Amino acid sequence: MSNVLIAFFNASATFLSMVAGESISRFLPTTISGYAGNCIIILIGIWGLMNTFGFWGSDVEKTPSGEPQEVVQLDYIAQHPEVLDVDGHRCREEERS
Repeated sequence: MSNVLIAFFNASATFLSMVAGESISRFLPTTISGYAGNCIIILIGIWGLMNTFGFWGSDVEKTPSGEPQEVVQLDYIAQHPEVLDVDGHRCREEERS
């Protein structure tokens, strides 16, 4: 049932975007809308890269309560994979051997 709801909202958002795009295309020349779309895609890519590689200048994020929280470092996880083992399943298997 949840997949049906997701599909419905996805289709609705796509339809509304198409209607909005059709309305905007009446007033905006094709070349300008093409350049605007290209700029938006480039800016989203830059934003994604900056978030991925942490160029915002801080390794600390805030929890919902506003407390600072360390960002998970991938090199630390690679060296200590047990931090991701929340139920201790792997640790229990190692204790048995």
